[in-house]
This record gives sequence, C-alpha cells and structure tokens, in this order.
Amino acid sequence: MSDAAPAAEYRIAAFGEDAGFLIPLRWSLNSDPEMTRRAPVLDRMNRNRVVRIVGWRRCLVCKAPFFSEDVRRNRLCGDPHAIQD
Repeated sequence: MSDAAPAAEYRIAAFGEDAGFLIPLRWSLNSDPEMTRRAPVLDRMNRNRVVRIVGWRRCLVCKAPFFSEDVRRNRLCGDPHAIQD
C-alpha cells in the first residue's frame, strides 16, 4: 500500500482570471483529514509551470478548515471575523 496522495483531477478554466489554467477539482475534507494534500494549478500551455498551489488549510483566526485557492498566500477563511477595520 502506498502513502502517496491520489492524483488530482483537473478542469480547464474557460474565462475569468483563471482562463487558460488547469485547475484541480476540490477534494473532500474527509479524504484529507490531516490537511496535508496539495495540488498545483498548472499553465495550460506549459504544463511544467506551476501557477499556485491549492489545498485545505485552517484559518488563523477561528481555526476552521477551509479550501484555499492559494495555500502560500491565503491564511484566513473569509468569514467576517477575519476582516478588521
């Protein structure tokens, strides 16, 4: 039995700011309870170019799990508690 994460399934973004990228489909939190799985968003023309990394994270404020579209940058879940004046 292997401990490797399952391969990500991708969709092609057709429009918007993600146009031209291969976006991994969101996986359930139940399949990744430790929140360690990460999947790359790839450039459609150059599949070796990683645009960003997606995956499950915990919010720094409320500690609730949320799916982050960029795990290196996004640290807050987006609930109003995270927004301060």
